[in-house]
Amino acid sequence: GDLTSGSISGGERGGPVLLTSLLSSYASTLQEAPAALEYLVLIPDPVSAGASKSIVTTSRTAKEYVQGFILETRAFEALAGLIGPDGKRVPPSQDMNGRPGALDAHFSPSEVSSLLAGAADDALRRSNAADAAELLSLAGKYADLLSVLNSELASLLVVDDTTDADMMGQRQFWRSAADAFHNLHLSGGPNHVMANLEAESRLDLGGTFKLIMNLMVFFDRCQARDWEGAWTLIDALGVFPSTEDDMRRSVANYQTLDSILKGKPFRQAAIGAMESLYQQHSVLKARLGGAQTSEAAGAINQGLEDLRARARLLVTFVGLCRLEGDVSARIARMEAYMV
Repeated sequence: GDLTSGSISGGERGGPVLLTSLLSSYASTLQEAPAALEYLVLIPDPVSAGASKSIVTTSRTAKEYVQGFILETRAFEALAGLIGPDGKRVPPSQDMNGRPGALDAHFSPSEVSSLLAGAADDALRRSNAADAAELLSLAGKYADLLSVLNSELASLLVVDDTTDADMMGQRQFWRSAADAFHNLHLSGGPNHVMANLEAESRLDLGGTFKLIMNLMVFFDRCQARDWEGAWTLIDALGVFPSTEDDMRRSVANYQTLDSILKGKPFRQAAIGAMESLYQQHSVLKARLGGAQTSEAAGAINQGLEDLRARARLLVTFVGLCRLEGDVSARIARMEAYMV
């Protein structure tokens, strides 16, 4: 709500409220975000009875205004700077001597991080994940950033209607953002981002992120009907069992998956995997009649049997994982047609 409103009586408390109103109103008329910030940081707290009137640090009320201002203006670079190649924030310079400006001229690095993270929370409450991701990156909150990336990517792994330009655009936006993040921070050796995740005991988020990015490629291959390529990838990821002995490990791995993957994304992956086996089986079976030698026919029959064996394992696995919906029935139906 409006921090300047409320039933406040008496000059003692009316002064700060009037000053708050004047400062915030004037700040809103300024074109440049850093210039407006200079006035917002002067906003005082309402003075309660018996409280000292001396202001030594930026007031709590001012911080609330600044946090809202960060998100409203979206002047993230002007206020907070940029992310360097090492994953650390580089504050904007105030003058030729390189003294930090904007937020860093008034707040400590930890306070700036807290303000940016608070603005990111506000953005998420407004379903504005794109701004939240940028703010979390600037705040150095990489575990929270990866959580946002993972959540958005998982929800866009499969777009049911590929003619939906808006959904396809969102998928491309988050995929590009994820690719950039991966190339900068997760593909090399130890760095600031990895150290940050390790310090928070959240390296598992990196594993989930990489799995989601691979699943995105898998679903692209399914969409393109590159069934062999799709199966080769999903098999290499080790998501589904390759032998009977592998069943226990695969089920245990499913149980420890991030919750954002356990629902619809995993059900779609299981269906896509079975579809890729079924389609390969159909293509190979069509070749059987054209086999010129018994050796060629034998090789094709062995290939067909290998595909059927993997399909049976997948049916068993899905049953053990007790996936919701009609996944088990759909997969069992496809496996039954592989004769």
